[in-house]
Amino acid sequence: MTNSDDIEIEAAWLYFVEGLTQAQIATRRGLSRMRVHRLIQAAQEKGYVKIFVDRVPSHCTGIENELIDRFCLTRCTIATAAHPRSRPAGIGPELLKLIAER
Repeated sequence: MTNSDDIEIEAAWLYFVEGLTQAQIATRRGLSRMRVHRLIQAAQEKGYVKIFVDRVPSHCTGIENELIDRFCLTRCTIATAAHPRSRPAGIGPELLKLIAER
């Protein structure tokens, strides 16, 4: 890990964990807001930032129940995508949870 990685991680920590705005981080560290934005973006691109939501949206539960009833399934799990054209990123974590339960 390089010194620039440390700066990127610190900016990401202040933003995502401490809840500071990019402008607040810029002021605190004597950087431009654009530089802070780029540091946070770099930390995300390098995989230092992982965002996890530990609950399924309630509308998914209703759809899962409908599918179970309609098709006589014993189990159904819906993995949502943030945008219709985005790759189905939710499938990986959902699949890992199903495998771990077995």
